Amino acid sequence: MIFSIFLLTMVFPVVMLPINLIMFVKDKRHPKIYAFLIAFGFAAIAFNFDPSFDQDTDLIRHYVTMHRTQNHTFLTAMQSDAFASLMGYYVLLKIFSFAKMPVLLPTFITLLGYYILVYMVSKLDVYKNSFNRFVTIYLLLASVSFLGFCSGIRQYTVFVIFLLTFYMETQNSKLKPLAFVIYFLLLTLHASLVL
Repeated sequence: MIFSIFLLTMVFPVVMLPINLIMFVKDKRHPKIYAFLIAFGFAAIAFNFDPSFDQDTDLIRHYVTMHRTQNHTFLTAMQSDAFASLMGYYVLLKIFSFAKMPVLLPTFITLLGYYILVYMVSKLDVYKNSFNRFVTIYLLLASVSFLGFCSGIRQYTVFVIFLLTFYMETQNSKLKPLAFVIYFLLLTLHASLVL
């Protein structure tokens, strides 16, 4: 059953998003699976998002910068103005530049970001009440910008990973040293984490 829902989500992401949301609310036994399916639906939409070059979107700039990183070594990136303080951004773009499909960058970031958000709703849902869960997930998805993940990439990614790390750190104090390493690495992706 889950495999067929996954295939339907891949082929018809817009149609399956509300169905996956309903299943996330109703089926309390498999929150991780439905969180993934919701995130996968958004990622499938991001995979098909194609901004035109006359639009001034961040995604176009990320694609151009990713193309430039193919010729940069780590040392030349450290000396450039674009990556001097953003080595995490350089590493992210370098990894995705090997795939020769720039669209995989916003697809992966959208999948990761929405999965973390929906997963956090399932972890913080103390009452396991369907109505509360529906309202929470609806308000969350309505307030988070799809273009923030799909086009902005860095800032939204930094904040959702920070949210997950902060949650894990508060649940298990032994993870505090690892959390501070992650916070530092996130600063190399986007400086807004300081806020």
